[in-house]
Formats: sequence, structure tokens, C-alpha cells
Amino acid sequence: MKSVLKVWIIITFLISIFSIAIFWPRYVDNEFPLFSDIMMILVFLPSFFILFFSIFSFIINQWFIKKTGLKLCTSAVLYSMSYYSLYVIFDDIWSVNMRFMLISLTSLAGLIHYMITYGLMFKGIKNS
Repeated sequence: MKSVLKVWIIITFLISIFSIAIFWPRYVDNEFPLFSDIMMILVFLPSFFILFFSIFSFIINQWFIKKTGLKLCTSAVLYSMSYYSLYVIFDDIWSVNMRFMLISLTSLAGLIHYMITYGLMFKGIKNS
């Protein structure tokens, strides 16, 4: 089961990096801003949370931190940093309400990925 977890982490890491690089929002000389907005909401924002919250949190918690309380604090700090960085990045593009709503909704993808990753880890430990 540990091999399934490693494959899961590697594949989602690569897909997230690829999605962030390809769908980074560019509004200069953009002929299709609506398409850019849709792809940013559907692909870029969830990939951002998966990479910068879920995967980094998992790696830091597994390799560097041993105490459970500290793991939860680290995960909360990484989530807050990811949320705030997107909130600042899109300061000039969206209104305050729109930023809050879209970033909150798309952060669910990172939270779901986080739960699936820890579920795979605990299933691997249980089966060992």
C-alpha cells in the first residue's frame, strides 16, 4: 500500500505543477479572458491548493514533524498561507466577496486531497 501512496503523491504533484504552469492567469494581451477565468477556477486554484497545502503539508508532517499537535498546527498554517497568498495575488482582479467565495470553494479540492492522502497512508499502516 505504501507504493500506492507514493504513486498518488508523485502523480498529483506532477499534475499540480503542470496545471499551475499552464493555467497561471495572464490577462495581458488575452483575447479570451472568460476562458482564462473559467480555467483558473476549475484547474489553477484547486491545483494550487493541492500542491501548496496538501502535498507540502503531507511531506513536512511525514518527514520532519513527529508530534500530532504540531502536525495539525503546521497543516493549519500552510492552509492559511495558501489561502492568503491567493487572496493577495487576485487583489486587483476580483472583488473581496468574489475572492473569498472562489478561494474558499476551490480550497475544498486541497482539503479532499489531504484527506485521501492521509486515508491512503493510514490504510497502508493498517495493512502492514
